[in-house]
Amino acid sequence: MYISTIARVALGIFPVLLATIQPSVAQAPSPTPNCWVCPDEDYAGFVLTESLVMGDSLRCVYGDPWYCDYNRNDGSLTVDQDEGLCYSAAVHDCAARRRRALPRAPHPPSPGSQEPKPEVMHTRARLGGKKRQKSRIISYYD
Repeated sequence: MYISTIARVALGIFPVLLATIQPSVAQAPSPTPNCWVCPDEDYAGFVLTESLVMGDSLRCVYGDPWYCDYNRNDGSLTVDQDEGLCYSAAVHDCAARRRRALPRAPHPPSPGSQEPKPEVMHTRARLGGKKRQKSRIISYYD
């Protein structure tokens, strides 16, 4: 009898729990890139201190508490908390977005741009010879 009471209570609570759980659906990434970036400064010349992405909004902060919110899809101004000093639209710049995507290593110098160094070449040849000797010894016993 005790187990059946627990089962009834559990079955009574289970639908309530299911009703309170909201399924979360992940949004698929947009097929078109959002290339809108914050202007470097506002109309008064205050420099951009921070840019934040919040859902479909791009927040450009020009010092605390001044900010401008732009729509990430079309770049239009949605909120002006900068006393009218916000630009009417964000800057459309896909190249800037690509440059900031991943840090890149510096380009290595091309091989033809350096003079060959004889001492380095001799060292490489000596090391290569030792490596070949070791590989012959190992393959001989296999």
